Amino acid sequence: SSSSTVSATASLLATLSTTGRCYLGAFVDDATSSGDTANITTPTDMSAYETLGGKAMALSMIYQSFSSGGTLYPYPTANLDAVRSYGATPVLTIEPWDLVTTSNSLLNGITAGSYDSFLSAMVRGIGAYSNPVLVRFAHEMNGNWYPWSGASNSQLPTRYIEAYRYVHTYFANAGVSNVLWVWCPNANSVPSE
Repeated sequence: SSSSTVSATASLLATLSTTGRCYLGAFVDDATSSGDTANITTPTDMSAYETLGGKAMALSMIYQSFSSGGTLYPYPTANLDAVRSYGATPVLTIEPWDLVTTSNSLLNGITAGSYDSFLSAMVRGIGAYSNPVLVRFAHEMNGNWYPWSGASNSQLPTRYIEAYRYVHTYFANAGVSNVLWVWCPNANSVPSE
């Protein structure tokens, strides 16, 4: 129900609350490896970054694609565990890459349930994770560089909104209570009209 979702969100926010402070976070890529497994800031990378900046990082970004060549990626257990190992909260950026060839069929496929097996793995994994996870689904949707954007391939922004709501509702219906949703548009829209 809506009231239980609001209550769960308020409770989760309370666990992250730091009155009078803001969260500092980073995605630190050491650029020594490639592929999806490299999309994690390692404890060594984070320690070096914190030493350089003189501040501890409260958040750490992880990038997770839906699939590669038609093979769905598994839930990134090791990545979230690595973030927890250095005391940060993960920001899991879920990028619906490499699903199909056109943007219109990508977003339509999400709302038609074609990628529910990926979402199911995410729901199970995040639900079992004992700490908060910030989920940033299909970010920078107001640009023209991602296949999920409203401007890509003459796509209507309403298709993006429907896909975002579908993914959010999928998590909510599964009862996952440790997710905070991050809405992440680009600083300016491209195209600007």
